[in-house]
Amino acid sequence: MKYAWIDAHRDEFELAPMCDALTVSMSGYRSWKGGGSPTRTRLTDTQKLSLIQAIHQELKGAYGSPRMMMELRDRGFPASKERVERLMR
Repeated sequence: MKYAWIDAHRDEFELAPMCDALTVSMSGYRSWKGGGSPTRTRLTDTQKLSLIQAIHQELKGAYGSPRMMMELRDRGFPASKERVERLMR
């Protein structure tokens, strides 16, 4: 969200002050702007949380973190127990 705002206001402000004000790195913005690597398989926390929430609703809240981790892996997404637990909190 911050990167999108920065991109929308590039004409009005310089990049460095905007990144400082929003506490993001310029390299992070540039990476976001480039779209990332096409071979990237790891999801961001936000993407994985959205996926977990969708699965949680699909299964009517029946899965805890161990079963959710297995469900994510079965669907082809890498998932560690610790990360799934953290995101489900």
